[in-house]
Amino acid sequence: MALDDDRVDRLLREGRITREEAERLRAAWLRSPEANVPLPRSPWLRPSRVAGVAATAAVLGATAFVAGRLLVLHGANLVRNAGFEEGGDVPRDWIAQNLSGDARFFAAVGEAPQGKRYGHIEKTSGRSFPIDSWTQDLGPVPASRRLAVSLWTRTRDAQRAVVDLQYYAAARLLSRRSVFEIPTTAPWTRLECEVPVPDAATSMSLSIQAPDSGIVDVDDVRVEAIPEFRFRPGEGLVADGGFEEIDLASHSCWEHPRPPDGVEYLIEVAPPRRHVASIRSSIDTSTLAFVGWVQSIDRFPTETDLELLADVRSSASGVANVECIAIDANHRPIATRELIPSSDQIRTLDWRRWTTTVRIPAAARAVEVRCVLRAQGLASFDGVSLRLPASR
Repeated sequence: MALDDDRVDRLLREGRITREEAERLRAAWLRSPEANVPLPRSPWLRPSRVAGVAATAAVLGATAFVAGRLLVLHGANLVRNAGFEEGGDVPRDWIAQNLSGDARFFAAVGEAPQGKRYGHIEKTSGRSFPIDSWTQDLGPVPASRRLAVSLWTRTRDAQRAVVDLQYYAAARLLSRRSVFEIPTTAPWTRLECEVPVPDAATSMSLSIQAPDSGIVDVDDVRVEAIPEFRFRPGEGLVADGGFEEIDLASHSCWEHPRPPDGVEYLIEVAPPRRHVASIRSSIDTSTLAFVGWVQSIDRFPTETDLELLADVRSSASGVANVECIAIDANHRPIATRELIPSSDQIRTLDWRRWTTTVRIPAAARAVEVRCVLRAQGLASFDGVSLRLPASR
């Protein structure tokens, strides 16, 4: 799904981005050499666990919805001299810790993904200890407590090379997190991920460890704070709640488990509506673990009232419902709220809008919105939304 002018115009009309954000997104799209092809996947797109579209706008320092998905745009890079352009053979701001005496660290000139120089690490001894590394103090942890980490890397026969973040409290090492295991042999490759910051941490540092043996080249090393979100009244947290952009041939914001025999997942046209998501079953699904559409959200306000609403139509001889499930850090459900009360779960061919109130616990680390069928028959869903009440 490409980022194009028509899509940006629609997002602007719907009020999902500001005019300033729209102009910056258009400018980034025009600069992209791949503007008219599907954009690559990225773990920095939320809320979907499986969907990803990495827009070139990711460097613009804003937050926006693109293609129905919440796109996280990052703050300033915490790494200084990230491209190794400043300084001589010894790049400025980087400290080479050659504890074994067997490693070489220097800024090389040549084919680099960014600029003219890159960082070069080489080691021949094959020894793991002591650990040799390039390090940099990154200073205080950001208030958002979430980081986007990325770098370019090129390797040749590199054994056991990793990138670490170290967290400190009161100048004492609190914990160490391995962010990447660098591939053994690979051309220039971009590695990127998102990591949380421990609650007790007050400062941090970055370490690019030398391999036991082999060569590691790095460039454009980035550690960026992911800004906290300010949720506006009426703003929806569910992406593509109307199922207009879903494509069963590819990943989307919605997913479903592999259907057993007798169960079908459908995207249908149901006039006067456009598209609706349906589940048709010739078997009783109430005995199965889960049959339904699901979307995972990991950016949401907690300990405040939210509205869960959806249009539901059911000809099933059992239960069709929409559920909001809070998931903790151990991937366990800690709270579940059903949209339709059990006393109102009736069999009907007519569309009906349902609304209920949801409060997500502070311990939640993810929320799943599920459109489920626990019956034999047909259930259809449309207009699924989880949002702050518009009156706030």
